[in-house]
Amino acid sequence: MVSQLLKISLTAAGAALIGLGISSMAMPVAQAATIVNGLTFSVANSWGQGVGSNSLLGKAEVGHYSFTEARGLAEYNLAGLTPGSASITFNVFKLSGLMTSTTFFPFISNIKIVAYSGNNQADIADFQAPIIGTVDEFNTVSLFLGKTLTFDISSIYNTALANNLSSLGIRLQLEPIQPPGSISFIKGAVIFDDFRLTVDNQTAGVPEPMMVGALLLFSFVVTRWNQHRVN
Repeated sequence: MVSQLLKISLTAAGAALIGLGISSMAMPVAQAATIVNGLTFSVANSWGQGVGSNSLLGKAEVGHYSFTEARGLAEYNLAGLTPGSASITFNVFKLSGLMTSTTFFPFISNIKIVAYSGNNQADIADFQAPIIGTVDEFNTVSLFLGKTLTFDISSIYNTALANNLSSLGIRLQLEPIQPPGSISFIKGAVIFDDFRLTVDNQTAGVPEPMMVGALLLFSFVVTRWNQHRVN
């Protein structure tokens, strides 16, 4: 009798697990879809000693080296895009700067995200291109390798489209801004990459409560079945 009950329970638990698996496969996954990838680059300003590129294309460096400040940028081609919700999403690539001999982590600083009118090119002038909107601000203390950051820019994005901008630029810079000619005793930087424009907040999915419950039930029944067979 016990054996039959365990068999019935095992079959029911398995069926429930399969059913939940099928239903979860049919349901849309909570994951952001990429609208367009950004043209990512960095620009450094040595405040009176010259301004120039300071990064391999595809990496956005934000930090300070004595007299030099680096800013990370990404420009998004708006051609063919339509109004709607939009977020910028990017990842932490490296917890130090390109000049590893003079930078280190932890590099504790606030980083401000601002928008500007771009041209789908990496230009030195983008270092201080006029701001058309402020996105958000975050602190480096919570960063770790591979971390994904997402910020809503729907209002800025839709305004850019309404104003017929060909490109929307996003710039990451130290906050507060370092005064020209200042010396920073905190020599550090962080590098970001994989900048993309997404339709919603990109976060890792978590197991459904019902699925977790089914897995626990299935595991319990299998354990009891094995114990019964041994006895």
